[in-house]
Amino acid sequence: VDSFIESMADALRDGKVVSIQGFGNFEKKEKAERKIYNPASKEFKVVPCKVVANFKMSPVLKDKINKLRCFVLYYF
Repeated sequence: VDSFIESMADALRDGKVVSIQGFGNFEKKEKAERKIYNPASKEFKVVPCKVVANFKMSPVLKDKINKLRCFVLYYF
């Protein structure tokens, strides 16, 4: 498992899309710098830009989850 995650991280670092058939796609996404407001201290703070892994579920997995959800809601 550790080697799989490491190879996936290397691919994402290189800007490649990691696709797992029937599960989904992982891709690198850059989030811009933004301002946030802290209501407790009433101050604005700048959150620096960062790179995150974005996941998009495959239609196959989405259908399986929705069928399971409908079954659970109907069953109970």
